[in-house]
Amino acid sequence: TPIALTLWAYATLALPPPFAVMDRFGDELELSRADEFYPQDLSLGFWSAAVIMTQPRDDDVPVVNALDIRARERVLRQMSKHLASLGATSVSPEGLSAIYMAILAVEMHSPSLFAELKGNWEHLAASAESSWRATKGKGPTVSKLQKAVGATLDEMGVPYESEKLVRGGLIRPDFVVKGKTKIVVEVDGPYHFSV
Repeated sequence: TPIALTLWAYATLALPPPFAVMDRFGDELELSRADEFYPQDLSLGFWSAAVIMTQPRDDDVPVVNALDIRARERVLRQMSKHLASLGATSVSPEGLSAIYMAILAVEMHSPSLFAELKGNWEHLAASAESSWRATKGKGPTVSKLQKAVGATLDEMGVPYESEKLVRGGLIRPDFVVKGKTKIVVEVDGPYHFSV
């Protein structure tokens, strides 16, 4: 659907959508039915809405930020309500992984929203986590940009581990900086959305 693809574009490019866009999408999604979406659209739209929800806001005006947060959460709520119509076998492994990434993002970003919405995806959670773990168990693909970032960290004398599994194997950021502080570096953060 155009909404899911537009949300995906904003999320992948790490561009915060304007309030008017999210408000309009919220209106459209409130009127939508689950059968108007392909399973891939729902998993992609849910992942995108979760990524967008965690993106920083551009405005320093508290009232504008409050409206923006409400619009983002509204879109996430509407995308998540349709997950209840999905069976795990109707979603591809990649789609299930996207759902799990979104679940992790919502849980880390807003525990209260997670608690409110988890009933929409609970029936998919075990299959989604299984798909996610299978993906994380495969050997990583290291991009040229990631290699360049690693070389820069080496030049700076920053000790790190590359592609280290964290959070019980759920997340594998590109770099985990060694030391007392917990710092990870995800070169392509908005795309992978690991941490």
